Amino acid sequence: MPLKTFLIWSVTQLSFLQFYNPTFMDGFGNGVLNGSLWTISVELQFYVITPLLYMSLRAIPKFAFDLVLVALIVLFAGFNVFYHHMVPNFQLLEPDSMVMKLGYVSFAPWVYMFFIGVLAQRNFEPLRNLCVGIVRLPLFVILYFLVSYLTIDVLGPGEAGQTMDPFSYIALCFCIMSIAYTLPNLANKILRRNDISYGLCIYHMPVVNLFIYLGYTGRISHQLMAIGCAVVLASLSWFLIERPAMKLKRHALNPLKAIRSTQR
Repeated sequence: MPLKTFLIWSVTQLSFLQFYNPTFMDGFGNGVLNGSLWTISVELQFYVITPLLYMSLRAIPKFAFDLVLVALIVLFAGFNVFYHHMVPNFQLLEPDSMVMKLGYVSFAPWVYMFFIGVLAQRNFEPLRNLCVGIVRLPLFVILYFLVSYLTIDVLGPGEAGQTMDPFSYIALCFCIMSIAYTLPNLANKILRRNDISYGLCIYHMPVVNLFIYLGYTGRISHQLMAIGCAVVLASLSWFLIERPAMKLKRHALNPLKAIRSTQR
């Protein structure tokens, strides 16, 4: 492996270009050391777009703002379907072309997800009232699996096996909202306010790739071992890195809640 290639890869991993994958990784696991990290550059693009969106629309009333959000969701969701399903299914572009690779890590196919989150935040109370309920919870779970099955059957798996189409994503959002606010204290009782979700996102693919490289595939026991290793790494990350780092914050994320707690 040339030193120059290794240094370039190291710089990309220490910056916001984690989607870069050199050829010397092709023989390890599925060919990408950590396939989860490409989302970091996309996430940073969202943070750039958000203030620009609010600055450009701050003078209009709420209902008009929400209508613009809906229009943007439809526009970029349509682009997602075109890019991830129409392009590969009709072979409009080579799957390994630079246009496809750069498009995959750009904000365009994914920003509709972010805008749905913005719309949900701006209309939180009616959305929560719609989703909450022991009876509604299983209905939303069934809805997600039904929509996911139907859309995958119609659209196909998409580019690089991408199965999260806009229809399935919207159904999943309702499902998650229903789970989160129907049983709001369940996670706290189980995890004691310890959050290993981000660690699982970051560390699961290196574990999976190591198992593939060692030939530990094809059995349920291998899957359970991989899940266990990922949970251990995520827990270590939470207790040794993430939670100590969060204690260093100088400003509360919710200033009003912090003020109320000091007044008690």
